[in-house]
Amino acid sequence: MAEKTKKAKPEKEEKEAEETVEEAPVENTEEKADDFKDKYIRLMADFDNFKKRTQKEVTSTYTNAVTDTVEKLLPVMDNFERAMLSADENDEFAKGITMIYKQLKEVFDTIGVKEIEALGKTFDPNIHNAVMHVDD
Repeated sequence: MAEKTKKAKPEKEEKEAEETVEEAPVENTEEKADDFKDKYIRLMADFDNFKKRTQKEVTSTYTNAVTDTVEKLLPVMDNFERAMLSADENDEFAKGITMIYKQLKEVFDTIGVKEIEALGKTFDPNIHNAVMHVDD
């Protein structure tokens, strides 16, 4: 009978040890799952921020490119206006200049550039660009 008691105790201890071993991987697995879930959520947030930042950069790049192009083409437009004023209306060359001017103006309209009426109006710093300073 003493042998049965000795065997029963180690079996009972083995079962308890097995239960403890089985619980440890489950807890460890849950911790890993929580860790992976946290990493996934952070990665998705980083990716969403990346997409938003990239979209802003694309929009900014486009706006800067259009602005730079328009700034460089406005003096050309001014020169066409001066050429139209100084040319004879019946001259074929003047008609060509007028056609090119109209085409350039249509291009400006398609990209959203509108002419601002400034002659005879009071200076508005929100709309106008100061070229020189006049002392009052």
